[in-house]
Amino acid sequence: MLALRLLSFQNLHFYLRLMAQARSAIAAGQFAAFKSSFISRYQANDIP
Repeated sequence: MLALRLLSFQNLHFYLRLMAQARSAIAAGQFAAFKSSFISRYQANDIP
């Protein structure tokens, strides 16, 4: 049970951070660059 809860916290943290970064990129007019960078890092399994 503890493992499931910890994984849920990890997933929430990941998505909250991702959305904050996406909002910042949108506000700066750099969403396309953010998207390509994120996808390339995600496919390379280089996302912290």
